[in-house]
Amino acid sequence: MTHNDNREVINHIWITIAPEAPRLNRSDIIFRIYWDGNDYLELDMAPENTAYFHAWYNQQVTEAPPERKNEWGTLPVETGKNPKGEWNYLILDTEGKGHYVCVNYFVNTPTLHRTGTEDYFTSSWCPNEIFQHAYYGYARVPSLLGWMGRTHCYRFHIEDPVYFDRSLRFSIEHGHNNCLTLEMASVAYWYQDSPLKLDPIPTKEERKLMPTIGVTDIHRWRHEWRKSVGPETNPWGNERLPE
Repeated sequence: MTHNDNREVINHIWITIAPEAPRLNRSDIIFRIYWDGNDYLELDMAPENTAYFHAWYNQQVTEAPPERKNEWGTLPVETGKNPKGEWNYLILDTEGKGHYVCVNYFVNTPTLHRTGTEDYFTSSWCPNEIFQHAYYGYARVPSLLGWMGRTHCYRFHIEDPVYFDRSLRFSIEHGHNNCLTLEMASVAYWYQDSPLKLDPIPTKEERKLMPTIGVTDIHRWRHEWRKSVGPETNPWGNERLPE
């Protein structure tokens, strides 16, 4: 802490948690900081027009319309285009003047391929190895078949700052034209010219993670698929059936 005019100011926080997942997950914990009356302190050492720090958490199990649920064009379904970002997963939506700083982004996928984030998180081709750069990286990657499982990636806009004068809306598709059902969560961080009263953080029960998809689940899916193609067949499982 630093001291200013007999007041204490927090300038660094370091947190470790135990035990490890799944007994305790990061989503089980809420860390709150309160300012009386939602005011931010005016500090003698702060320059004029200092912006207010904000963080916003969002979590959603996305829905894919039945007519376009697909995985990388595997199914003969026309996914269409999404030029307006309709039904995208929302990372940040704010009005005012400010500076967007960074995001922590979490995806849990029960599908064989997950939505592409290569361009923004500079990852390329769905990595299955952890890599951590100072400003971007993957702190967790899945090791199951077809990238199934949980992924955590981050991006800090330090060398490429994002400023906005009136508003900022940041969203991302869950699959091409939002064609995938995914469990997604994010925390966006930004500075703004005035303090905002954000929506309350969901309760622990509302933040409860979806169960992990495993190999036994894949066998159950394959069993149901075999039944659907008829009792007289004995498909291997990856051959293409005639349309």
